[in-house]
Amino acid sequence: MSPTSPIPIPILTLSKHLRTLRTSNYKSADICDALLSLNVTHSGFLADLHLRNASTSPTYPLVALASTIRFAPKFPPPVDAKLPGHPADLCTAPSDSLPEPRIAVIKQPYNQRCAVLGGLVALRLQKRGIVGAVIHGRARDIGELPIPVWSKGVSCVGAGAETVPVEVGGEVEMMGVVVDEGDVVFADEEGVVVIPIMHLEQVVKRLPGLGERDAKVLEEVKEGMALGSAIKKWRK
Repeated sequence: MSPTSPIPIPILTLSKHLRTLRTSNYKSADICDALLSLNVTHSGFLADLHLRNASTSPTYPLVALASTIRFAPKFPPPVDAKLPGHPADLCTAPSDSLPEPRIAVIKQPYNQRCAVLGGLVALRLQKRGIVGAVIHGRARDIGELPIPVWSKGVSCVGAGAETVPVEVGGEVEMMGVVVDEGDVVFADEEGVVVIPIMHLEQVVKRLPGLGERDAKVLEEVKEGMALGSAIKKWRK
């Protein structure tokens, strides 16, 4: 989906499902279980990302629509046309037509030492209503970040040293998981999971049943049943 493409489910339905994910005490592991049952690649899990500044959000999980940004290596000059402005100014933000929160999903090229997000970029994102950032790459100015940031690493080097922004609102690939503009990002202290927007309704419907199943396994193990037997009994 491009930044101007409509979300392929009714807005009221979308808001209802997102509210369910925010308020039902689910964890990222629960979302992965639901996506695994739907045969989604890697269960939507973005591996090796770490929450750098947990105190910036009063509650987790953070559940928001993806606003994608893609960077390319600075050298050699990228084939893609450079963006006409800063990606923090151009990426999709909440609007009157779609007021749901957004989270920046940023793809940085592999094996770079620079950061693609720091205090100033994060502040601009926050001012535009973006509630967090997920980075396939590095962040810096960790103590100055006003929004929660998950990243693979940290750096002291600014983005201009090695990379240039080339696209907002497109498809990005992160650790084998394809993230499209408008997909649902579920992020908490344990990790980040991406729910493809077309699977959102199925995930929300499956979660209660999966939770009940695991609760039954837990009770059986507490009563002394072997774990393998409990799993075989309830995880059919």
